[in-house]
Amino acid sequence: MELAQLYQELCAAARKLGVEVRAEPFDPGLSDATRPRGGLCSIRGKQLILVDSRGSLPDRIATLAGALSQLDLESVFLTPIVRATIGAYQPTADEVERSFRRLNAQRRQRNQS
Repeated sequence: MELAQLYQELCAAARKLGVEVRAEPFDPGLSDATRPRGGLCSIRGKQLILVDSRGSLPDRIATLAGALSQLDLESVFLTPIVRATIGAYQPTADEVERSFRRLNAQRRQRNQS
Protein backbone atom coordinates (compact mmCIF):
# COMPACT_ATOMS: atom_id res chain seq x y z
CA MET A 1 0.00 0.00 0.00
CA GLU A 2 1.30 3.46 -0.84
CA LEU A 3 1.90 5.86 2.03
CA ALA A 4 -0.67 8.38 0.75
CA GLN A 5 -3.32 5.66 0.68
CA LEU A 6 -2.35 4.49 4.17
CA TYR A 7 -2.69 8.07 5.44
CA GLN A 8 -6.16 8.32 3.87
CA GLU A 9 -7.23 5.01 5.41
CA LEU A 10 -6.03 6.14 8.85
CA CYS A 11 -8.08 9.34 8.41
CA ALA A 12 -11.09 7.22 7.42
CA ALA A 13 -10.63 5.05 10.53
CA ALA A 14 -10.73 8.17 12.69
CA ARG A 15 -13.91 9.34 10.96
CA LYS A 16 -15.52 5.93 11.57
CA LEU A 17 -14.81 6.46 15.26
CA GLY A 18 -16.31 9.95 15.15
CA VAL A 19 -12.93 11.63 15.63
CA GLU A 20 -12.08 14.64 13.47
CA VAL A 21 -8.61 14.83 11.94
CA ARG A 22 -7.33 18.36 11.50
CA ALA A 23 -4.10 18.97 9.56
CA GLU A 24 -2.70 22.44 10.20
CA PRO A 25 0.76 23.99 9.89
CA PHE A 26 2.41 23.97 13.31
CA ASP A 27 4.94 26.55 14.44
CA PRO A 28 8.30 24.79 13.95
CA GLY A 29 9.68 26.37 17.11
CA LEU A 30 7.11 24.87 19.47
CA SER A 31 8.58 21.39 19.87
CA ASP A 32 11.66 19.41 18.98
CA ALA A 33 12.00 18.00 15.49
CA THR A 34 12.97 14.49 16.61
CA ARG A 35 9.35 13.47 17.21
CA PRO A 36 6.23 13.96 15.12
CA ARG A 37 4.08 16.70 16.57
CA GLY A 38 0.36 16.54 17.17
CA GLY A 39 -1.85 13.76 18.39
CA LEU A 40 -5.11 13.04 20.14
CA CYS A 41 -6.72 15.77 22.21
CA SER A 42 -10.12 16.71 23.53
CA ILE A 43 -11.67 20.11 22.84
CA ARG A 44 -15.04 20.96 24.36
CA GLY A 45 -15.73 17.29 24.95
CA LYS A 46 -14.98 16.19 21.37
CA GLN A 47 -11.97 14.12 20.46
CA LEU A 48 -9.73 15.51 17.76
CA ILE A 49 -6.47 14.43 16.16
CA LEU A 50 -4.15 17.30 15.27
CA VAL A 51 -1.57 16.66 12.56
CA ASP A 52 1.25 18.97 11.46
CA SER A 53 0.56 19.57 7.77
CA ARG A 54 4.20 20.62 7.34
CA GLY A 55 5.41 17.23 8.54
CA SER A 56 6.57 14.54 6.17
CA LEU A 57 4.02 11.92 5.16
CA PRO A 58 5.67 9.27 7.39
CA ASP A 59 5.50 11.72 10.33
CA ARG A 60 1.82 12.44 9.65
CA ILE A 61 1.13 8.69 9.49
CA ALA A 62 2.98 8.21 12.79
CA THR A 63 0.94 10.96 14.44
CA LEU A 64 -2.35 9.49 13.23
CA ALA A 65 -1.42 5.90 14.08
CA GLY A 66 -0.19 6.89 17.54
CA ALA A 67 -3.40 8.79 18.23
CA LEU A 68 -5.60 5.97 16.97
CA SER A 69 -3.69 3.48 19.13
CA GLN A 70 -5.15 5.24 22.17
CA LEU A 71 -8.74 4.58 21.07
CA ASP A 72 -10.98 1.51 21.22
CA LEU A 73 -10.87 0.09 17.69
CA GLU A 74 -12.85 -3.09 18.30
CA SER A 75 -16.08 -1.76 16.76
CA VAL A 76 -14.44 -0.65 13.51
CA PHE A 77 -13.32 -2.77 10.57
CA LEU A 78 -9.75 -1.97 9.61
CA THR A 79 -7.67 -3.62 6.93
CA PRO A 80 -4.79 -5.69 8.29
CA ILE A 81 -2.15 -3.16 7.16
CA VAL A 82 -3.98 -0.29 8.85
CA ARG A 83 -4.44 -2.28 12.07
CA ALA A 84 -0.77 -3.33 12.00
CA THR A 85 0.36 0.27 11.46
CA ILE A 86 -1.69 1.45 14.42
CA GLY A 87 -0.35 -1.42 16.53
CA ALA A 88 3.23 -0.48 15.65
CA TYR A 89 2.69 2.95 17.20
CA GLN A 90 1.01 1.76 20.38
CA PRO A 91 2.98 3.12 23.32
CA THR A 92 4.87 0.68 25.51
CA ALA A 93 4.30 0.60 29.26
CA ASP A 94 7.63 2.40 29.74
CA GLU A 95 6.57 5.21 27.40
CA VAL A 96 3.26 5.60 29.22
CA GLU A 97 5.09 5.73 32.57
CA ARG A 98 7.55 8.37 31.28
CA SER A 99 4.67 10.49 29.94
CA PHE A 100 2.85 10.20 33.26
CA ARG A 101 5.95 11.28 35.19
CA ARG A 102 6.59 14.19 32.80
CA LEU A 103 3.00 15.43 33.18
CA ASN A 104 3.19 15.21 36.96
CA ALA A 105 6.47 17.15 36.97
CA GLN A 106 4.91 19.85 34.80
CA ARG A 107 1.92 20.09 37.14
CA ARG A 108 4.20 20.42 40.17
CA GLN A 109 6.14 23.22 38.45
CA ARG A 110 2.92 25.10 37.64
CA ASN A 111 1.66 24.71 41.20
CA GLN A 112 4.93 26.08 42.59
CA SER A 113 4.76 29.18 40.37
